[in-house]
Amino acid sequence: MLDKVAYFERQSQSLLGREIAQVWLLQANELDAAVLPALVAGVQARGYRVVSLAQALDDAAYLRGAEGYDGAYGPSWLHRWAMGEGRGRDFFAGEPETPPWVLALAGVESE
Repeated sequence: MLDKVAYFERQSQSLLGREIAQVWLLQANELDAAVLPALVAGVQARGYRVVSLAQALDDAAYLRGAEGYDGAYGPSWLHRWAMGEGRGRDFFAGEPETPPWVLALAGVESE
């Protein structure tokens, strides 16, 4: 997960020229409960701090909604916005893959 955080930091810089307030969706399940303390410590070590959703959405980047891709695919807003801008496949390269054992624990086939 921390590799994903680093990846989306780079995506934000590439697309917007800066890092934005990230919105992190966590599920109420055993997997997230087991790793949450380590994840929070990991992002805090990277300089993150917790803010409310309203504070995060105050970032002007989130006003791009109407300009971005609004279809069924695109797991992150950064990717949706990039798709809306017609960014090529190279933009999306390098996203860390979720290990198969995590997908199995989550009961899903893919992200």
